[in-house]
Amino acid sequence: MEIRKFALTLAVLAGLCSLNTQAQTGKKVTSHKTIGQRIDTLAKKVGSVVKKAEKTGKEKLNADEKKLDADAKKVGSEVKHAEKIGKEKVCSDAKKINCKVKHAEKADKAKAKLKSDVKKIKRGVAKTEKKIKRTYLKDKAKIKAWEKARKAKKSNRTSDVFPSSADSLFLYQRRL
Repeated sequence: MEIRKFALTLAVLAGLCSLNTQAQTGKKVTSHKTIGQRIDTLAKKVGSVVKKAEKTGKEKLNADEKKLDADAKKVGSEVKHAEKIGKEKVCSDAKKINCKVKHAEKADKAKAKLKSDVKKIKRGVAKTEKKIKRTYLKDKAKIKAWEKARKAKKSNRTSDVFPSSADSLFLYQRRL
């Protein structure tokens, strides 16, 4: 509607301008009886131009609409493809992360088991050290007792051969 108003306004101005130029040129142009007839003639000429412009505008609009539809379909398919790829990538990333988490959990469990094993080994080493120390002290006590007994036996043998002063006197008197 606005195009029509603009075209009619343009036709009126063109008509007035053409009348003005005819008056200035001195050329003989087919004359019209009235300005209204001239405007009507120009309006008919402009009307065909306006119809052609409207038709071209509609065709251009339809072409743009089709192009936009094609672009929308293309974008829609690209979006679907991107969503599919994105979903696949997210799933693969999630699987990778789950694997890493499981691996980390296994590593943590192994670390915890290693720590508990180290503690058990330390306790075992401490118990073994205590046993060795006890055995060493027992053996040391046995050796001391054995040496003491040996010394006692040795002193008994020597006292028989070489009596000590008090004992020897007592034994000597008894023998006699």
